[in-house]
Amino acid sequence: MTKKATVSHIHRHEKYERLIAAATELPPLSTAVAHPCDENSLRGAMEAAEQRLLTPILVGPKQRIAALANA
Repeated sequence: MTKKATVSHIHRHEKYERLIAAATELPPLSTAVAHPCDENSLRGAMEAAEQRLLTPILVGPKQRIAALANA
């Protein structure tokens, strides 16, 4: 019987938090976000911009993205 290695969720979050902390020390990176036409995609781009991790360049149907943002 083979056992899979397991990584605790706490360990994953610590690594993620260290990565975010390191990234906040750098200037925001201009980043194309392709077709952010669902709430999760647009919210992720906006949250990353609020944390000054990136400057999003939203690529997709302007009216659809704007309508989603306004909702």
